[in-house]
Amino acid sequence: MERTLVIDHSTLIIRRAAAVIVGALVVAAAAQVSVPLPGTPVPMTLQPLAVLLVGGLLGAPLGALSMILYLAMGAAGLPVFTRRCHCWGSHGCWGRRVGTCSRIR
Repeated sequence: MERTLVIDHSTLIIRRAAAVIVGALVVAAAAQVSVPLPGTPVPMTLQPLAVLLVGGLLGAPLGALSMILYLAMGAAGLPVFTRRCHCWGSHGCWGRRVGTCSRIR
Protein backbone atom coordinates (compact mmCIF):
# COMPACT_ATOMS: atom_id res chain seq x y z
CA MET A 1 0.00 0.00 0.00
CA GLU A 2 1.48 3.35 -1.06
CA ARG A 3 0.88 6.68 0.55
CA THR A 4 1.41 9.95 -1.21
CA LEU A 5 2.24 13.08 0.71
CA VAL A 6 0.65 16.17 -0.75
CA ILE A 7 1.96 19.52 0.45
CA ASP A 8 0.01 22.69 -0.11
CA HIS A 9 1.75 25.35 -2.24
CA SER A 10 1.79 27.91 0.58
CA THR A 11 3.28 25.35 2.97
CA LEU A 12 5.99 24.55 0.44
CA ILE A 13 6.88 28.23 0.08
CA ILE A 14 7.07 28.63 3.87
CA ARG A 15 9.32 25.58 4.18
CA ARG A 16 11.64 26.82 1.43
CA ALA A 17 11.84 30.29 2.98
CA ALA A 18 12.63 28.74 6.35
CA ALA A 19 15.34 26.60 4.75
CA VAL A 20 16.92 29.68 3.15
CA ILE A 21 16.91 31.53 6.48
CA VAL A 22 18.34 28.55 8.37
CA GLY A 23 21.04 28.16 5.71
CA ALA A 24 22.11 31.78 6.13
CA LEU A 25 22.17 31.38 9.91
CA VAL A 26 24.30 28.22 9.64
CA VAL A 27 26.87 30.06 7.53
CA ALA A 28 26.82 33.00 9.96
CA ALA A 29 27.40 30.66 12.91
CA ALA A 30 30.20 28.85 11.10
CA ALA A 31 31.92 32.16 10.33
CA GLN A 32 32.22 32.84 14.07
CA VAL A 33 34.37 29.74 14.59
CA SER A 34 37.90 30.75 13.65
CA VAL A 35 41.23 29.06 14.17
CA PRO A 36 44.31 31.31 13.97
CA LEU A 37 46.98 29.87 11.73
CA PRO A 38 50.62 30.37 12.71
CA GLY A 39 52.61 32.54 10.35
CA THR A 40 49.64 34.21 8.71
CA PRO A 41 47.23 36.93 9.88
CA VAL A 42 44.32 35.23 8.13
CA PRO A 43 42.37 32.82 10.37
CA MET A 44 40.77 29.62 9.14
CA THR A 45 36.99 29.49 9.60
CA LEU A 46 34.32 26.84 9.09
CA GLN A 47 32.52 29.12 6.66
CA PRO A 48 33.64 27.39 3.42
CA LEU A 49 32.43 24.05 4.78
CA ALA A 50 29.08 25.58 5.73
CA VAL A 51 28.67 27.19 2.30
CA LEU A 52 29.27 23.85 0.59
CA LEU A 53 26.94 22.08 3.01
CA VAL A 54 24.11 24.59 2.54
CA GLY A 55 24.53 24.59 -1.24
CA GLY A 56 24.55 20.81 -1.36
CA LEU A 57 21.51 20.37 0.86
CA LEU A 58 19.35 23.16 -0.55
CA GLY A 59 20.37 22.95 -4.18
CA ALA A 60 21.64 25.74 -6.41
CA PRO A 61 18.67 28.17 -6.44
CA LEU A 62 17.85 28.03 -2.72
CA GLY A 63 21.53 27.84 -1.75
CA ALA A 64 22.26 30.98 -3.77
CA LEU A 65 19.31 32.75 -2.14
CA SER A 66 20.65 31.72 1.25
CA MET A 67 24.08 33.19 0.49
CA ILE A 68 22.50 36.39 -0.85
CA LEU A 69 20.56 36.65 2.42
CA TYR A 70 23.80 36.08 4.37
CA LEU A 71 25.53 38.88 2.48
CA ALA A 72 22.51 41.16 2.95
CA MET A 73 22.57 40.50 6.69
CA GLY A 74 26.24 41.48 6.78
CA ALA A 75 25.66 44.57 4.65
CA ALA A 76 22.88 45.61 7.01
CA GLY A 77 25.39 45.63 9.86
CA LEU A 78 24.57 42.39 11.63
CA PRO A 79 27.67 40.69 13.08
CA VAL A 80 27.57 37.66 10.79
CA PHE A 81 31.07 37.92 9.38
CA THR A 82 34.07 36.62 11.29
CA ARG A 83 34.59 38.39 14.61
CA ARG A 84 38.26 39.08 14.25
CA CYS A 85 38.81 42.21 12.21
CA HIS A 86 42.15 43.92 11.82
CA CYS A 87 40.98 46.51 9.34
CA TRP A 88 40.33 50.18 9.97
CA GLY A 89 36.91 50.93 11.32
CA SER A 90 36.85 47.75 13.36
CA HIS A 91 33.35 48.44 14.68
CA GLY A 92 31.72 47.71 11.35
CA CYS A 93 34.82 46.45 9.58
CA TRP A 94 34.22 48.54 6.48
CA GLY A 95 37.79 47.90 5.38
CA ARG A 96 37.11 44.22 4.94
CA ARG A 97 33.81 44.87 3.17
CA VAL A 98 35.36 47.05 0.50
CA GLY A 99 38.55 45.00 0.31
CA THR A 100 41.10 47.43 1.72
CA CYS A 101 42.86 46.95 5.03
CA SER A 102 45.03 49.76 6.30
CA ARG A 103 46.99 47.68 8.77
CA ILE A 104 47.40 44.13 9.95
CA ARG A 105 48.20 43.47 13.59
